[in-house]
Amino acid sequence: MGQFVTFGLVPPWVVNWLTPIWLLSVGITAGLLVLLACWAVVFLLSRIPGLGTIGEDRRRAQMLAIPVGAVLLIAVLPAMWNSLATNWFFGFLIPAALVAWYVAFALLMLVWRRSADEIALGLSEGVLKPISVVAMCFVAFAVFGAFIVREPSSLINSLTRLPETGIRELTREVPVDPRLAQDEFIEPAQEEVELSFRQSELKQLKITSDQRVSLSPQPFDETPTGKTWELSPDEEFTWNAGDEVLSPFPDEQIDRLYAMNRGSGPATLSIVADVRPMYPEVATIPVVA
Repeated sequence: MGQFVTFGLVPPWVVNWLTPIWLLSVGITAGLLVLLACWAVVFLLSRIPGLGTIGEDRRRAQMLAIPVGAVLLIAVLPAMWNSLATNWFFGFLIPAALVAWYVAFALLMLVWRRSADEIALGLSEGVLKPISVVAMCFVAFAVFGAFIVREPSSLINSLTRLPETGIRELTREVPVDPRLAQDEFIEPAQEEVELSFRQSELKQLKITSDQRVSLSPQPFDETPTGKTWELSPDEEFTWNAGDEVLSPFPDEQIDRLYAMNRGSGPATLSIVADVRPMYPEVATIPVVA
């Protein structure tokens, strides 16, 4: 929790109002850091003898852009082939080659020493000057606002979890207990179904099975009567995070479910999980960046 919030120096309504602005500031700061890193790379490349003077001879740069553009085109050809039908591929090849040449020429002009030196000067001239001042104000708030907003570390942790969220589809097999062939009235053996979710991020589970299966978030001998999930063949079972006051999952990290296959053959479980970050509003940070 922010230091000022901890000591009650900032009213809660102010914290709630400032948190979206802080997220916006963090996104702008991240974008500026990326631009700064790109400029540093361009600056270093412009100091390489021969490379930093290419822009002085435009015709030479245009000719050199041909092999550089060819390398760029070859790098993106697999993606073009997979995303386009064959009859469309060759129709896009010539325009793609022209775009690759133009991008290569722009990169060569960008690493020209004169261009690299003028990038920094351009930020203090014209319309970019007030934009730069406003951007620096956002950067300052991104730093000092961390002492005001509520649980900034949790917000940043949710940001790092974004790649792990979304709709996730899994398929798991539950073997049949061979003892059922001799005695169909015995309790089937308990099997573990491996998962990897966080309880705070799991919003919904949809599970279907081609056999009759009992599921439980805990070992069956620790599960209260009536709290198991009973799956009928080809009928969808849905669990929503808000359906119960107390979560059935004992730990924050969900590594497994426990299953009993009560069918006549191996059961195939189809699991669709809706996983969302604890603070979904952090998705604005990469968008702004």
